[in-house]
Amino acid sequence: MARREPEAVQHAHLVRLPAPRRVVLASDGAWRAVDLGLVDSPCSFLRAASTPLGAQQLLLELRERQAAVGEKADDATILTVVPGA
Repeated sequence: MARREPEAVQHAHLVRLPAPRRVVLASDGAWRAVDLGLVDSPCSFLRAASTPLGAQQLLLELRERQAAVGEKADDATILTVVPGA
């Protein structure tokens, strides 16, 4: 979880990974798709959000589910990056 306090950097964990084929960044509001069962795992979230159309569909389903259960919608943002594409 990101924190604003300068000392929070002391808790950062840095890991070197091979160059990714695809990176999906999601806000906590978009991650509600996992919490609400629209996708069942981080891998499923990645698959669903791996294309612009897929990400848009996932967010639309999220908003529909939130409305159905009477949940106030938080910001929901997905950014998918394909390096070198």
